[in-house]
Amino acid sequence: KLAEERRNVFEVTVEDPAPGFQTLRDLTDTFLCMEKLVFSSELLKSGKMCPLEAEERGKIASRLKITKGQVEAAYEILLLDEIKLSEEKATKGYRLMVKRRLFSRNESRLSSDGEERKEELQEMFRQLVEERYRPVLQRMHRLRNISGSGS
Repeated sequence: KLAEERRNVFEVTVEDPAPGFQTLRDLTDTFLCMEKLVFSSELLKSGKMCPLEAEERGKIASRLKITKGQVEAAYEILLLDEIKLSEEKATKGYRLMVKRRLFSRNESRLSSDGEERKEELQEMFRQLVEERYRPVLQRMHRLRNISGSGS
């Protein structure tokens, strides 16, 4: 709340953060987005897998003083938390939405061969979800359980 209200507080971009720092930042920013209700529960629970509009991402980033990339990560983490793995349509929609973003950000580094590019995107997606997003979700659930049991 203090950062949001103070004009002398700024967003900080960290070049090549260590994995532990990235997890801490993702966790903190995801909780901040939840606390400030920047993503409607209807949007998260709707099952519609649509990316955030650039304008909306910018407004949230400016308000919370976090990077647009962190807004996107928090959104994708919270969407992943809502997906029921048994729901094929939602799971596929999520995977395609994230892969489209990964493609647009990494197009110049990806293979020009279609099959190879698909494999590269699949591996990028797997790493993102398994090595970045799932650890954040696991910590979030543990923290919720700890805070919920102390009430």
